Amino acid sequence: MEFVTAAFAGTLASTAQQIWGYNRNLYNFDTHMRQASVTQRQWGRKEWLWLHREDISNL
Repeated sequence: MEFVTAAFAGTLASTAQQIWGYNRNLYNFDTHMRQASVTQRQWGRKEWLWLHREDISNL
């Protein structure tokens, strides 16, 4: 009985470790994608502002 309990505890710990690692990888991927999205939006806004200023200076 003790062996079964120990084996179950080991399996449970291994599964928890795999789930934790999987979630951590997804979190890191999401963080990278979120940062890339923010950077892309900032770049687009900056470019739009410079184009708008060029249009105003041409008037």
